Amino acid sequence: MAAYGTWDGVPDNASTNLLQGILRQEWGFDGMIVSDCGAPEHFFRKHGIVETSEQAAALAISAGVNMECGSVYKTAAAKALREGLISEEQLNAAVWPVLRTKFRLGLFEQPEPDQMIWEKLPQYDSPESRALARKVSEEASVLLKNEGHLLPLSKQIKTIAVIGPNANVAQTGDYSPKFATNQMVTVLQGIQSRTAPGTRVLYAAGLDSPVSTDTSKFSEAIEAAKQADVAIVVVGDQSRPGEKSQTSGENNDGATLNFPGAQRDLIKTVQATGTPVVLVIVNGKPFTLGWEVEHIPVILVTWYPGEEGGDATASLLFGEHNPSGRLPITWPRSPAQLPLHYDYHPSGRRYDYYDLPFAPQYRFGYGQSYTRFEYSNLRIEPKSGDPGYVTVTADVRNAGSVDGDEVGQLYLTDLVSSVSTPVIELQGFTRVSLKPGETKTVRFELTPYQLSLLDADMVRRVEPGVFRIHVGGVSPEAPPYSADDRKARVGFLDSFEGISGQFTEPRPYSAQFFYLLDAPERVSGGKKFTATVTATNKGNLTDVTEVKLYSGGEQVGSWRFELRPGETKSHSFETALRHPGELVLVGGSKAITKSVIVE
Repeated sequence: MAAYGTWDGVPDNASTNLLQGILRQEWGFDGMIVSDCGAPEHFFRKHGIVETSEQAAALAISAGVNMECGSVYKTAAAKALREGLISEEQLNAAVWPVLRTKFRLGLFEQPEPDQMIWEKLPQYDSPESRALARKVSEEASVLLKNEGHLLPLSKQIKTIAVIGPNANVAQTGDYSPKFATNQMVTVLQGIQSRTAPGTRVLYAAGLDSPVSTDTSKFSEAIEAAKQADVAIVVVGDQSRPGEKSQTSGENNDGATLNFPGAQRDLIKTVQATGTPVVLVIVNGKPFTLGWEVEHIPVILVTWYPGEEGGDATASLLFGEHNPSGRLPITWPRSPAQLPLHYDYHPSGRRYDYYDLPFAPQYRFGYGQSYTRFEYSNLRIEPKSGDPGYVTVTADVRNAGSVDGDEVGQLYLTDLVSSVSTPVIELQGFTRVSLKPGETKTVRFELTPYQLSLLDADMVRRVEPGVFRIHVGGVSPEAPPYSADDRKARVGFLDSFEGISGQFTEPRPYSAQFFYLLDAPERVSGGKKFTATVTATNKGNLTDVTEVKLYSGGEQVGSWRFELRPGETKSHSFETALRHPGELVLVGGSKAITKSVIVE
């Protein structure tokens, strides 16, 4: 599906460069491309790049959109053909992938398959699928803070207050299918199913929904919190389809990263009772947590945890499963820091703001556990005779008292490069399970492609020089924010976060493309014939090359190849000549000419 966005200033659904050059030619995709719903209509209603629906249909078809989710093709494609905005040849080219897909799906043998009813599928909501859903949620949830080791909770605890508008509501995120009755498990239900018989579980929503500003039920939340040994406050987004005031999902953007409605007031009100608070966030985006980080001892991010979200959350709270999720985003202190990402490029800026640190609230890849992991013995071993292939290993020890999973992460820094490169880039990660006191080795394999850059001429190459390696359980700590030499100074502060080292890459790597043009010596005037272009990469690095074929001074077409070292690919062009002339193939800086006799 081609999205609503733009590629180099051209809407995705109109981008020949994206849909043909990259998707079909470089990547070899031969399936069907469908538009995002209404996207061709956006050409004239939103983007303003055409005036009529016929022009929109022609533009999308010529770019390579085979099927439209919308009405423009149905109402305007035939007229666009009659008006000469597209050719019959272009229309055929658009239809072929649709037919090919239908053949692959067997739709010509069974054109009207049975209606799919979720509840009647044998694999739907099976014990195996529920176990997988729970595992995904457990391993994806991220423990941001656990001050005083408040978690895990004892199942023998006397009284638990479960509070918040998301405490007894299952959140599945945008575009989720309709779920069956009793399929979804809420946080309240998950907690109730795990506590000892003598434990009281008190529930108070406090707010009717995450977007509510009616604080009249705060008194119920206060009363529940005062009676409890711990208060689990479940807040966050509202994503349920059909609900008013969604705060997450398509076309539901917010101008801030504050908790919607009066949820922050609810958190502060419960915290003021003096009962320890465990904050559980159900979310599709980060929230600013300045106050919460300062005043709340425990913060657990569960994202949209799905059908088993309540069981998974309770499993983490009571220590049945040790948190091991890591942030897939850089978590900001304020929207004013955005865009904020771990792989930023160094620049001449003063990194700190005068009123805010440059550092995020939580770094990319961050996440706590109920145990600690220590890194040691970093080994960086370039392959003998082919040093662009590098094996990186490090030892990880569980230095705590409980079983746990660590997510080892590999980051790379190119210290000196001919063009600007990021301070660090993630190049791999792996999960390892460790018992208390146990040590295991994490292993990563780097390739020349991962060491490469696009130079000022957009040629991919590996430049000889020094590379820094960082292996740890989080992205490495940035240097002091007024410091220069950010690439040289980025790293880990202690071995419980990770370990850094470096190696020298002595050899340059680049692709070397060679081209062949195969065409008949003689052709009949005006009749189509086939000219085949073959490209071979005789270099030592994967790269992309583009060839253009000219006939009679006009370009017949172009094709882009992505070729691994030693790989060969071909493409055939259909063309015609009316007068004796030449076919000219241009590939990179090379040109091949072939004379053709026309009869």
